[in-house]
Amino acid sequence: MDRDKLPIGAPEDLGILDEDSRTFTVEGPMVDDTRWNEALADARTVGRNVRCFIAHSHAAAAAHATSKGLRFREPGSILRPSIIRD
Repeated sequence: MDRDKLPIGAPEDLGILDEDSRTFTVEGPMVDDTRWNEALADARTVGRNVRCFIAHSHAAAAAHATSKGLRFREPGSILRPSIIRD
């Protein structure tokens, strides 16, 4: 299915890029990325250079990232959202 035509609330993959270590991973699929965005904000607060993006697929994200010289890391190894946030 064309990603632009996915129904609202359809699961998506989330790419996570660590610019300092030149690594990336893909998390998901997921419907709600709120906890990931909170983890991203926490990481940036302590000075990490990380960002997230919607990945069209695990394979497409991996191909693009490796073409840019990035190394793949296992899901959950760059950011870990907390279950409970104070």
